Amino acid sequence: MSTYLTMEGEFTFPTKEKYDSAVALLQSGRWMDQQGYLLDETGVRKSDEADATPNLLTINFPYGYYRNIGSPIDAFKDGTTGLLVWTCTDGMFQGGVIRDGVEKSFDLEKWAKEHGHAAAPDAATDFDEYVEWQAEIEEEFMAESEQ
Repeated sequence: MSTYLTMEGEFTFPTKEKYDSAVALLQSGRWMDQQGYLLDETGVRKSDEADATPNLLTINFPYGYYRNIGSPIDAFKDGTTGLLVWTCTDGMFQGGVIRDGVEKSFDLEKWAKEHGHAAAPDAATDFDEYVEWQAEIEEEFMAESEQ
């Protein structure tokens, strides 16, 4: 079973060894090619420039939809600096912010209510409206969390 995350951000690693380990993990799972570009699930590069920058010990995660990348990120986020924001509507409605290696997760229905949004529409009676509501909340969460 796959889990899809919408995410964006950047990590800088404390050592070359930790950076190399993260790159190797991403490459072995086919999330990154040998030139340092992150890939979508069909193998297409997500950006025009390499996402891995060895001289800065940085990996940039361009805004996009990523398949099964949560576990690898959990494996290498500790000790990093930077910010990565993610959301998931794949069987859940959650979001998270990883700032300087520390992750904070959010129930996005609760987050939406705390930020003045109406309750989610009933997915059973108006699925399209529910999906639109989720997309609006995701967009706002991503934008607010990136600050």
